[in-house]
Amino acid sequence: MSFSVSKFLDHGTAKPIVARLTLQIFAILDECNITKETADSMKVIYMHSLMKTLLRCGEIAERYKSEFVREMDACKRRPPHPQMVTVPSITRLEEECRNFLYEAKNFIRDTLKAFNLLYGTGFVEASDYYRPENPKKGRQSLTSYAESKFGPNDAKTELFKQMLQTVERVVNYRNAVEHP
Repeated sequence: MSFSVSKFLDHGTAKPIVARLTLQIFAILDECNITKETADSMKVIYMHSLMKTLLRCGEIAERYKSEFVREMDACKRRPPHPQMVTVPSITRLEEECRNFLYEAKNFIRDTLKAFNLLYGTGFVEASDYYRPENPKKGRQSLTSYAESKFGPNDAKTELFKQMLQTVERVVNYRNAVEHP
């Protein structure tokens, strides 16, 4: 009998994102009072979407930091009164920012998918996290749902509210790129 092994990631469990979004989550899900099908669907979301998306965000941030440090070091090495000056720049800054916002918005969407599996909700768009109530359509935001389902002082509700500004900023920035 032969086995076929293929590389899945460039990172291992020594990377906190990988360890926390696979091994730790899988152990938690195995102890939850949910069906095996739901747990397996959650594992797929964590391993194939959330973890990879967050890793890409981390890679983009690392590239930016590296370029920034390189440009700052180059500035320090310049002669005091040169006749020609090179202005520090990060050549792919705009593309990297767009990619980061795209990945961050996808992370929010995929987090909502995981929430939907656990609680039977139907959140789809990243803006569903915070969007104002729409009684005509019978829809509410994730934060409003959490407050009504778990209570205003529940740890989950408080975490969702704590992240509200950041999520809204990421979604609005990405939407500005998608819909100028």
